[in-house]
Amino acid sequence: KSVTVDDVTPVLQELVSKAVAEIPVPKDGKDFDPATLKQAVELAVSEAVAAIPAPQDGKSVTVDDVQPMIQEQSTTSSR
Repeated sequence: KSVTVDDVTPVLQELVSKAVAEIPVPKDGKDFDPATLKQAVELAVSEAVAAIPAPQDGKSVTVDDVQPMIQEQSTTSSR
């Protein structure tokens, strides 16, 4: 026997209703604490910035450093 839309609709409705019922209700219309969000963003940004290597005096990128990347890109682009 084939299953019809009418057969699965009640099951799907029950599953969706249960899932929606598990979503926490916001308190006083407040979904998040702006101070907590600000702190999380500041931490993420500071960690990302700290991961950037500091420049070194007298050391720069040379043609020899960049050439393999350019060759790889030109080979990949021409495929």
